[in-house]
Amino acid sequence: AEVRLRGTSPMLQGAAGTFVLQHYTASLRRSGLLDMGELQQLAATLLRQPHVRAAVQRRYRSLLVDEYQDTNSQQLALLRLVQEQSAIGITVVGDDDQSIYSFRGAEPGIFASFRRHMPRCQTVTLSQNYRCTGKLLRAANAVISRNAGRVPKHAWTSNAEGGDVVRCECYNAQCEADWLVGKLGELRARRVPFNDV
Repeated sequence: AEVRLRGTSPMLQGAAGTFVLQHYTASLRRSGLLDMGELQQLAATLLRQPHVRAAVQRRYRSLLVDEYQDTNSQQLALLRLVQEQSAIGITVVGDDDQSIYSFRGAEPGIFASFRRHMPRCQTVTLSQNYRCTGKLLRAANAVISRNAGRVPKHAWTSNAEGGDVVRCECYNAQCEADWLVGKLGELRARRVPFNDV
């Protein structure tokens, strides 16, 4: 059975990663299943057939892709195949500052290059934040603005300034959980409603 290393995760490199992927692949084959990457490959193979692509293009007038910042090159290829020589409208929604799936092969740069791949597109930037306080959003903007290769934007809010931002350095998940539970306990003792946190 062929084993392909997906993504760039260090956990998938070396002998241990190869061993895990071989057994994972064998388990899929025994069960008659495909994983997400294989489903995408199969869809691309089908869409390369002109009669299949034409049927899809007749069936759909528009497509919506949510969380576009977590798209990989195979998914982009699918979109391009569907749109090839058609009037299908493609709407993508996402925020490159929230890309979290690079370990699964997501390529945040695809988001930034959308206009190059889809030259007739229009960009609408939704920059108002409805959740955060002013101080928290300014702190987040200061950190996020340093991300390399991001689409330039500046989030803003009409919410209250809120309390000071507290920084805590945690060295592992348990430390972070302990700190957070402690802070929630303090707020509860002061009778602050959790929906105000």
